[in-house]
Amino acid sequence: MVKHQPFQVYEKQVFVSFVTGIYGCRWKRYQRSQDDSSRWECSWFAILCCSFFLLLFWAYFWLVAQNDFNEFNWSVYNRSGEWRDETIPILASTIVGFSYISVLMILALFHISLGQQLNLYWLHKIGVLATLLTTISGVVSVEDIWGEEWDVLLVSLHSTAPFLHIGALTTITALSWLVAGYVVRRERSNFQMTILIIYAIILLALYLAPLSFSCPCIMDSPSLKPRPDVIGRRGAPMLAPENTMVSFNRALQHGAISLEADVTLSVDGVPFLMRDHTLRRTTDVRRVFPDRQHDDASSFNWTDLRSLNAGRWFLERDPYWTVETLTSRDRSRIGNQTVCSLLEMLRLAVRANSSALLNVRRPPPGHPRYRSWFMDTMWAVQKAAISQKRVTWTPDTDRGRVRGFQQTTNEKLSISEIRQRGITSLTLHYSKASHKDIQEYLANNVSVTIYPVNKPWLYSLLWCSGVPSVSSDAPQVLRKVPYPIWLMSQKAYSFIWITSDLVSLAVVIGLFSFQNFHMIRWRMSAMHNCNPEQIMLSAVPNRSSRDVNIMKEKLIVSDPGGTATFCTTALQRQLNAKGRKTRILPKTLGQEKIVTVDRISGLEVSNLQEDEFIALPAVYFQDVTKEQIPTSEALKEWDYLKEVELTHIDAEIELLIGTNAPKTMETWKLINSKENGPYAVKTRLGWVVNGLSNDCGGTEGQLQLGMMFDKKLSSSSLLSNPLIR
Repeated sequence: MVKHQPFQVYEKQVFVSFVTGIYGCRWKRYQRSQDDSSRWECSWFAILCCSFFLLLFWAYFWLVAQNDFNEFNWSVYNRSGEWRDETIPILASTIVGFSYISVLMILALFHISLGQQLNLYWLHKIGVLATLLTTISGVVSVEDIWGEEWDVLLVSLHSTAPFLHIGALTTITALSWLVAGYVVRRERSNFQMTILIIYAIILLALYLAPLSFSCPCIMDSPSLKPRPDVIGRRGAPMLAPENTMVSFNRALQHGAISLEADVTLSVDGVPFLMRDHTLRRTTDVRRVFPDRQHDDASSFNWTDLRSLNAGRWFLERDPYWTVETLTSRDRSRIGNQTVCSLLEMLRLAVRANSSALLNVRRPPPGHPRYRSWFMDTMWAVQKAAISQKRVTWTPDTDRGRVRGFQQTTNEKLSISEIRQRGITSLTLHYSKASHKDIQEYLANNVSVTIYPVNKPWLYSLLWCSGVPSVSSDAPQVLRKVPYPIWLMSQKAYSFIWITSDLVSLAVVIGLFSFQNFHMIRWRMSAMHNCNPEQIMLSAVPNRSSRDVNIMKEKLIVSDPGGTATFCTTALQRQLNAKGRKTRILPKTLGQEKIVTVDRISGLEVSNLQEDEFIALPAVYFQDVTKEQIPTSEALKEWDYLKEVELTHIDAEIELLIGTNAPKTMETWKLINSKENGPYAVKTRLGWVVNGLSNDCGGTEGQLQLGMMFDKKLSSSSLLSNPLIR
């Protein structure tokens, strides 16, 4: 068996091989093509784009939702009954998926920039589809479990919009290189103009987008309000078990001016601190009272509650990845914590000269203290000897009985409703209070506390909005924010905005001009000089057939005076090959006007023995007139040419090879002319006879070679290497 080894020598294209190899597993040159991508591959590129933008949205959501990770885990716990940090697998899968899709997206854009066909490897297609479906299922799950959290996206934009704008402007500006290459280097079409108009609209919208921004931190420094006070929400639950004495102490140590706690009543009327309805998550009730682990926390008496450990779970589960930062002394104290009573917490507040925010949960109907819950709570407040003005009570019930306490509510009310109820403060979720609402409340002497605030960006945003206090699970984090991040004056931001727009516009114009420069110069040169050896390309892509396998014996001649290789339209139809529409100015075929022909690349030719294969450059489909073909009969009068064998092939000229395929003309043997007769050159593919006059049966400059054509298109590429054998 003869091994077919192409002899064409190519310049190494390491970067192109890297790009096409990773994206489409096309590492070899003959596997690549610069023909246009099929609709199937364009569809996969669209799916890739959808996956990228969906993952970008998904990643941004989880980036800003870090403020509420504790709330998410608590929501999952209420559904499953098991406490796990569900954010870890979500973040890990998001990082892996976004990185994977981003790499493929960058490689796809490089394909477009380099003019390579898009041909996504089948394994990548599975990966893209799996990533897309996984992300969609994640979005649906969040909507079901944590649907209210989508509001964090709108809130975050008040802080991140200026920076997202610059990032988007940079990306769209960079894409102008691809848009310019697509529009400038091709003949005009309606689709191209549509792409150009859409791009111009997007670019204009980005230039004007800052006009719609409402960012509280774009303000002059003298207008900045005092730093918001921090309330320790259940103490400092990231540093110690929530609602325990250690946690409240930690909050005070990190600058909290007030303590917030969830109050529940025991069956014997003792107010104690517990967020959950059961004791399973934050105590060892499973070990001490296994038969009662699912009972409501208010069904236990104080003696039973006091016998439970409320700190060991924190050390074992490490819910916030902070246990390693604790000293051995801290771990010992945490491990010995018990359920905390309201009285203990209030006495700590008195000693620290701080205030308290109480979220009192009324016992369920049928509870022994259902009717006396209010008096039991009041008794603990009075026994702690804390000033009633330093105690804020929620929910807003039994107002007639709760006199002297600060009244607050978690509902978003209008100013008229607030005055009607006699409320002096509001405790609102950050998603319910806009900058405009906050300003309206403050203007009417209504104090506003926002919760939960655990990240510097949200704390800075509320600081710029003038919020007097925030409730936080992470006072140790907010303590490190001495000044609002991203605070800038309106003049400074206007300068950044206008400068960015001008730089972007200059870059876009420059890239379009650069892409257009060589094309304009060439066209002007071609039209004025009419250089017959110059070929002008302006591609309008068509697709070539895939499932074709045609073997034909054809007659191929050479044209030493031409610089291009031509193939007849008849052979084009047999090969079922559709190339790019191209304008050329041929002269070697007896024409001197610009014509439009099809252009295809990736063809190879071989001799009849199929032991020599040579890759051809771009081939143009144009009818070639059959002239006198030299035969062995025409050479009989020249004895010194008797070893020249010209195989007779009864066929039309199907391929005219020019000097731009030098490998076909490589000399293997030379028979010099005698007595002014013709001379012959043996090449890789056959004999070339030069110097025959027309009456001798030939035309000077013709090469008679018996060839086999075989055009094979692989389903793994848009246009693989068609072989001409």
